[in-house]
Amino acid sequence: GRGGPATVTDANLVLGRLQPDHFPRVFGPDRDGPLDVQAAEAALAGASDLGVPEAAAGFLAVANAAMAAAISELSTTRGHDPAQHALLAFGGAAGQHACAVARRLGIREVVFHPLAGVLSALGIAQAPRLATATAPVQRPWSEDLALQRDRWAEPLRAACVEELRRAGAQPAAERVTWALHYVGSDTRLDAVDRADFEAQHHRLFGFRRPDLPVEAASIRVELESSSPPLRPARAVPDVPAGPPIAWCRLGCPGPEGQLTWHRAPVHLRSGLPPGARVVGPALIVSSTTTVVLDPGWHASLDSGASLRAVDGAGPIRPPPSTERDPVRLELHHRRFMSLATRMGETLRRVAWSVNIKERLDFSCALFDAAGHLVANAPHIPVHLGAMGETVRALAARVSDRLRPDQSWAVNDPRSGGSHLPDITVISPVFAADVLVGWVANRGHHADLGGRTPGSMPPDSRSLLEEGVVLRDLLLVEGGRWRDEAVRSALAGGGRWPARQPDVNVADLQAQVAANALGVRLLQERVAGERADALAAWMQHVQDNAAEAVQRWMEGLGDGARCFEDALDDGTAIRASIQRRGDPGSRRLVVDFAGTGPRSPGNLNAPPAVVRAALLYVMRCAIGRSVPLNEGCLRDVELILPPGSLFDPAPDSAVVGGNVETSQRVVDVLLGALGRVAASQGTMNNLTLGTSRGAYYETIAGGAGAGPGWAGAHGLQSHMTNTRITDPEVLELRFPVQVRRFALRRGSGGLGAWLGGQGLVRVLRFLEPADVALLSQRRLRAPFGLAGGGEGATGGATLNGADGPVELAGCFVRRVLAGDELEIRTPGGGGFGPVAPSSAADGVDM
Repeated sequence: GRGGPATVTDANLVLGRLQPDHFPRVFGPDRDGPLDVQAAEAALAGASDLGVPEAAAGFLAVANAAMAAAISELSTTRGHDPAQHALLAFGGAAGQHACAVARRLGIREVVFHPLAGVLSALGIAQAPRLATATAPVQRPWSEDLALQRDRWAEPLRAACVEELRRAGAQPAAERVTWALHYVGSDTRLDAVDRADFEAQHHRLFGFRRPDLPVEAASIRVELESSSPPLRPARAVPDVPAGPPIAWCRLGCPGPEGQLTWHRAPVHLRSGLPPGARVVGPALIVSSTTTVVLDPGWHASLDSGASLRAVDGAGPIRPPPSTERDPVRLELHHRRFMSLATRMGETLRRVAWSVNIKERLDFSCALFDAAGHLVANAPHIPVHLGAMGETVRALAARVSDRLRPDQSWAVNDPRSGGSHLPDITVISPVFAADVLVGWVANRGHHADLGGRTPGSMPPDSRSLLEEGVVLRDLLLVEGGRWRDEAVRSALAGGGRWPARQPDVNVADLQAQVAANALGVRLLQERVAGERADALAAWMQHVQDNAAEAVQRWMEGLGDGARCFEDALDDGTAIRASIQRRGDPGSRRLVVDFAGTGPRSPGNLNAPPAVVRAALLYVMRCAIGRSVPLNEGCLRDVELILPPGSLFDPAPDSAVVGGNVETSQRVVDVLLGALGRVAASQGTMNNLTLGTSRGAYYETIAGGAGAGPGWAGAHGLQSHMTNTRITDPEVLELRFPVQVRRFALRRGSGGLGAWLGGQGLVRVLRFLEPADVALLSQRRLRAPFGLAGGGEGATGGATLNGADGPVELAGCFVRRVLAGDELEIRTPGGGGFGPVAPSSAADGVDM
C-alpha cells in the first residue's frame, strides 16, 4: 500500500519489530522479480540492530498477549484447547510474532507455509467444488426416521448433482447428516445419528443428556468434486543449515515486556535445503515474510518447503516480579479479563436456555481471595457491580466448610443478589490448599417460580411472590453434582416452585462448567508466577483504578452536585455528589438523602444494586480505559438512608428495583455530574408464559445525548447489556410471531444534540399466553440536560378481537390466539438548547 519499490520487510513493519531503514530496496517496482540475493546479503551484512527499540518492547508484549487472548477466546468458543494444536502463521507480519504468541498459548509447534501471504487465494484455487442442499424435517429422532434417510436425501442429492454438473464437475464424495438437538435446546449439531450427536455434544460441552429426547431439525446433503491430490510433506532428515548470510544483534521482547538482546544468524529461506535445521534466536527471511525464531525454538524445512518450528524450551517465564510498571500492569489486566471472557464463552456455549445462550443475560468475573472484584468480561453492569458483595457474604458464612472443587449458588438479595432470577454460582480457587481467589458468574434464569411465569411479576409485594430463594446452596462437592439437593431447593418456594427445573439444572451445570474453566486458568497463573505475586498484581490492578478515580476527582470541584428525578409512582430519587479531603487522598461522598421510602411494591433496590449502578457510573465518568473493578469505589463513600427505597426489609419485593430503579439511579447520578441526559430509563421487561415454557426479554430504547454527541437509537443502555432474541429462535421455541421491530420515529428529545430514538416491537400470539410487562418511563419522560428536550414516554397497546386497548406500564394479562401486543419504548433526552433554525426540522431522523 505504500507504492513504489518494496523492501524485504515492507510487510513486517506493522508493529515496528523491524525498522524500515534496515534493508535497501531489493525488489523492482513490479514486485514480480526474484529476490536480489546479492543486495539482500549486502544489506543484512551491514545491519546492526534488527530488534525493537527499548520503548517498543512493552508494546509488543502487550500486542502478543492480546493476540494470544483473542485466539484462546475464539478457540474456547469452538470448544478447542489451543495447546493441543499447531499454530499456522500466515500474513506478512505473522512470522515475527508467531513464536511468542504460540508460547503464551502453550502451543509447541508453528508452521510457516512458503506462500504464507497468499494462502487464502491458493486455497480457493485448489479447493474442490462443493454443492449442498438442506430440507427441514422437524421430527422426533427415532430408528424409523434413521431408516428413512435415503428417502429424505434423494431429492437433495439430485439437486447437488445438477449443481456440480452446471459447474463442470463430477461428484466424488458424499456426506449426509441430520441437524440434531435435544428437545428444549437450540444447540444443533450435524451428526450421522444419535450416537454421533451424543459423542459430539460430550466433546464440545462436557456432558451428555441421554435421558432427553432428540429432534431432527433438518437433513443436509453435501457432494464434493475431486480435487488435486494432497501430497503431505515427508519427514526429511536434519541437515546443517549452512552458513548464514549475516549476523545481527536481535532484540526479543519477553512475556513480561523485558527486552533481551542476542547475536543471531540471518538465513535466506530460499537458500535452505530440505531438512535444514535452524536454532533460535535467528532470522529467516524471504521475499514475502520474515520469520523471527525466538530463543528456545528450532525450525527445519520439510519436503513441501514449509518451515516447521518447534518449541524446545517450553514457556520461558522470568522470575516472578511484583514491582509495578505500566507494561506488566496492562499484561496482567488483559490476562485477568481474558480469564473472565473465556468463562463467558464457555457458559454461552454450554447453557440451555434462550435467556443465557441467545440473549447473553449473564456475567462472569474474577475476585481476589478477599472477594474484591479484580476483572470482568464486558457483560451486564448490574450483575458485575453486585457480585462482589455476594462473594464476600458467602465467604463469611461458609469459611469453615470451604474446600477445593466446590460450587455454591446464591440469589438472596440480602447477600448481594439483584433479583431472584439472577443466580450467582461461586467457586473458590485453591492452590496448594491456599485460597488464592474466587470465580463467579451470574445468569438470569428464565423462570425460578413466583406468581407469574418468568419470575418477574409486575405487581409483586413480597419476595416469595417472585420465586425461589437460594441461600448458600451447595451445587458441587468434591467435584460431584448434588442433584437431589439442587432439585429439592428448586421445588421450594411454597406455592410457586420453579416451573422448569430441568432447564434450571442444565443452566446451573453450565455455570459450574464456566467456573471450572476459570478455576483451572487461575491455577495455571499461580503455577507460572507464585500465589504471592498473583495476589500482588490483583492488588495493583485495583490500585490503578483507585488512582484513576483520584485523578478524576481533581477536576470535579468542591461544590456539591445534586440532581433529582422520580419513578412513575412519584417516588423521588435524589443524589448528591461531593468530593472531600486533600489532593491524593480525596473522598467522594455519594449521598441519596431525600430519596423516597421503601416501596410497597417491587421497586425496592437492594444496596448491592445501588452499588452496581454507582460503580458503572464511576467507570463511565473517569473517561479513561480503566478496568471496572473494586478499586473504582475504594475512595467512594455511599450513603443510603435507612428505611428508603434502597434499604428494603428482608422480605421486600425487589424484582423491579434491579431492572428499573437501577436505571433511574444511573440517570440521576449522570444528571448530577452533568454528563448525559436521561436514557430510556427502563429495561421494558416482557415475560411470556406459554405451553412451551416461560420466555423473558428486555427491549432496547433511546440513549440520552451529551455534550458533543447525539443519543444512540434502539440501544440496551446503562445497566443492561443483553441482546434481543433472534426472531427465528423466538418463533421456533415459542408460539409467537415478530410482526414488527423498528425504530420509533420522533421519540428522541430535541436539543443541540438529539436524544436517541426508542423502538416499536409487535408480537402476535399463536395460542393463549400469560403476558406480563414490568417497565417505567410511561408517565415521567426521560429528562433532557442543559436546555435539551425530553424523550418520549413509552407505551403498550393490545390489539385483539375487541379492538385496541391501551395498557399500563406494568400489567399481567391473559392474551388469546391472534392478539397482537405492541410495545413502544421511550426515547432518550436531548442535550443543549435547540437552535431556532432547526426547531422546525422535526426529529424524525
